[in-house]
Amino acid sequence: MKTNCVVILLVLGSFLVAGQKVDPREAKCLICKATLTEMDKAISKVDPRKKAEVGNFRIDETGDAGDKKVIPLVKSEMYLTELMEEICKLSHGQCDEILY
Repeated sequence: MKTNCVVILLVLGSFLVAGQKVDPREAKCLICKATLTEMDKAISKVDPRKKAEVGNFRIDETGDAGDKKVIPLVKSEMYLTELMEEICKLSHGQCDEILY
């Protein structure tokens, strides 16, 4: 992520040195692209044999927990959410500007 942040800062810095205004939409686009690149790198490092159990975890009146499925970890909403939060923490709040 540090490499991508450096590239973004260099691009934004070149606009400032040239005396041009920085388009906030362009900055958000660069930050988003850098975030997705980092997510792709992290996902590619995950063992494809790792699985996650997803489904309904509520217990009904008969004591059954409902249907659960086992899917690849990298397709789990829980994993992707935690990964995004981790990357945003490392990017010093740049993701927060996009997401919130």
